[in-house]
Amino acid sequence: MRILPSNSNKLLTITILLLFIILRSVKFTVFLNSISIPIHPTKIISLTLTGYIIYYILLKNKVLLILFFFIEDFWILLNSVYFLYFNNYFHILNFLFHLETNFSSVNEGISFLSAVNAVGWISKFSIILIDIVPFILIVRKNTFKNVNNLLKSKELKVTWALFILVLVTSELILNIKGEGTINTIFNEKCLFSLREEKEIISKYGTVFVNFLDLYYIVKEKEIYKNIDYGQEIKFNGNTKRNVILIQVESLDSSILTTDYKGKPVTPFLRTLTTNSIFFPIVVSYHFAGYSSDAEFAVINSLHPLKDIPSIRYWKNYPNSIAKVFKSNNYVTYAFHNNRSSFFGRKESYKKMGFDEFFGIEEMKLEEKGWGASDEDTFEYIKKQLKTLKNTNFFIYIITMSSHGPFTFVKNYYTNEIFNDIQDEITKNYFNSMNYVDKILSNFVKFVEKEIPNTLIAIFGDHHSSVQDSEYYKRSVSYLNDNKIMEIVPLFIIGLKRSKIIPSPVSQLDIAPTILEISKVKGKIKSKGEIIIPYPKKETVFFLGENIEKSKIIEGINFKVITNLTKK
Repeated sequence: MRILPSNSNKLLTITILLLFIILRSVKFTVFLNSISIPIHPTKIISLTLTGYIIYYILLKNKVLLILFFFIEDFWILLNSVYFLYFNNYFHILNFLFHLETNFSSVNEGISFLSAVNAVGWISKFSIILIDIVPFILIVRKNTFKNVNNLLKSKELKVTWALFILVLVTSELILNIKGEGTINTIFNEKCLFSLREEKEIISKYGTVFVNFLDLYYIVKEKEIYKNIDYGQEIKFNGNTKRNVILIQVESLDSSILTTDYKGKPVTPFLRTLTTNSIFFPIVVSYHFAGYSSDAEFAVINSLHPLKDIPSIRYWKNYPNSIAKVFKSNNYVTYAFHNNRSSFFGRKESYKKMGFDEFFGIEEMKLEEKGWGASDEDTFEYIKKQLKTLKNTNFFIYIITMSSHGPFTFVKNYYTNEIFNDIQDEITKNYFNSMNYVDKILSNFVKFVEKEIPNTLIAIFGDHHSSVQDSEYYKRSVSYLNDNKIMEIVPLFIIGLKRSKIIPSPVSQLDIAPTILEISKVKGKIKSKGEIIIPYPKKETVFFLGENIEKSKIIEGINFKVITNLTKK
């Protein structure tokens, strides 16, 4: 084998290294674009600099270098999938808070695996392999040694020293302007605002944000101590109605207007749009607590923390509507098809004032896929309700069968009409929601017949994360600053009148509204409002900001039912 002259060898090494740097930069540019991050000049410099330092250190050990390369690619994939699925940025501390969530029922493909399936990763994230060829060339025996020597050369050290000088100078200028690292760390808005977090990532990257979590978790404890619950709202009812709140997994507003082969995917919920007080545009709070953020927001009329799962973190719940109902001598029960320890619900619901939380163990139900089926759960709840006919009750129900990746329902239900849908995620979602629709229909009819003096509110916890296709549109509103709001529906049944209220509202509005129309006495504090007969506020509180409702409507991405004749 002919050995190349030293100059040719050096030129080849420089070419390979330069190609790797360029392709790595392209990879990170595409990655940042996938999570809606603008490319900041500081970020380009810091990426190049940190890349040099890390690879310079690791070039002493080929195994560590290869390991780092694949960890870096996995980090890109993880953050991209997480953002597309949750419309939020990945945080390691949040993952650790949810170890049970992330590792439970792995065989059923839940959590991160379900997110990977839902967003269709192969077509979107093959970009992570764009620099694989030059990397393989770098770790080859001869090239590896040459690259190592090149990176240690005086010329490159001077080049990187200049990069460091530019970076430090840029950082000093940013801090003088109030936009630098020090200003960022002490900016409490970052605890709530997705916009501020996006600006941080654009300058310093996703790894830096995760380091900040260690500081912010302490600051969130301070926020907890001084939390702003909002204005006090008093309720002076003199009669009492039973109340059932049903939080439906992955029920978004878009599914209500979706037909397949000329038939609605959710026929019962479609009829409710004209047979209830219907709110088609309800802003959902879906952050570090995943689905549990919805129940936290609804029961306590309180915005969840962004980076910490609130239902696990809160020590007491002075604003819980369950406590208001308890003070009015209501029986307060909650039901969920999953284990009662999941998200720490057993303890949290006691703190919120519930007499009992019934998980799959307490109900003694069979696990089917992941958790009990919605049908088995509602049948158990019916039996419990029959024992409560002679007392007032407040019931909170969290469904589960329609949880992503939407494959669990196939264990006990299949509607063949959806079989020819090519996209598996969409097909499984339609089948799951069609099943849940039937279960809800059966349960509502039971309550209306057996316990007529009962208010029922049905609402989604968050949108489905099913991507836009020929069959379906995401249930979101895109705001001007690239913020995404997840939109879910709310139906209030039992007031003996029908009305569609197209004004945007939020899950913070459910508690004060339910307390008002159930005719109980008490008070809570809330940044929400009573939305029956009609909401009065012009804004919705979201991630530390009051967002104008007109902007939410402008950003709607799906067909919305806005009057009693439009379906």
